[in-house]
Amino acid sequence: MVNIIQTFTYKIPDDYTEQTSVNDSSASFTYRGPQFLELHVNKDGSVGGAKEADAEMYAMQNENGDIVISAHDHPLEAAVLWGSLAMDSSDQDSAAFPHKTINLPDGGDDHVFKYPWPPFPWKAYEASSLTWNSSTKSFGSMDWHQPWTNWGNIGAQANGIIERANEAIAEVDAKESPSDSDTAYKAAWVAYKTEAENKVQAYMGAGLKPHEVSWTHSPDWQPAAIPEDSA
Repeated sequence: MVNIIQTFTYKIPDDYTEQTSVNDSSASFTYRGPQFLELHVNKDGSVGGAKEADAEMYAMQNENGDIVISAHDHPLEAAVLWGSLAMDSSDQDSAAFPHKTINLPDGGDDHVFKYPWPPFPWKAYEASSLTWNSSTKSFGSMDWHQPWTNWGNIGAQANGIIERANEAIAEVDAKESPSDSDTAYKAAWVAYKTEAENKVQAYMGAGLKPHEVSWTHSPDWQPAAIPEDSA
């Protein structure tokens, strides 16, 4: 199996999950991945997935069944389908890319939403929309990357937090002589509940999108323990 490095330009939407390209902007990306990919093509022409292939498979493919493409010929489609970064290369580390930063309506000054911009190919386009025309031996146009959550989901998360907060608050209220730490713990849950109650309206009112919602840690949150080295 052979990996290649292929730099290409591609059109991008007006913003992440936006379904328009009024600005007619482009970005550049360096694909680092398999030269050949085997694609499963369904009867309706939709592409159901990709896996690494080799030069022999590329040369021996027939007219029927799955197809094998070269990333040299189809770098955008290969990048969208492969959809992963070669993290051993510093120029492919997401932290090395420019980011957009959005200040969020709740929390402190450090409460922000950051995302790479321009978007990676698989964040600009929806891989599931890719199609292959067996007659013309060409790909169809892809849809822009689709929104993956909505305000209904965010509201459901908020309701779950409110229920947890009510339970925690009730536990403290049930104590005959709550300690100072109990009172502080209850206050933290009250604040957490209030944040959840206001979450949807606060973010919608600020013109933000559902995927930009950020949740603070619950009062009982603890960082995951780091496994000890058994060596």
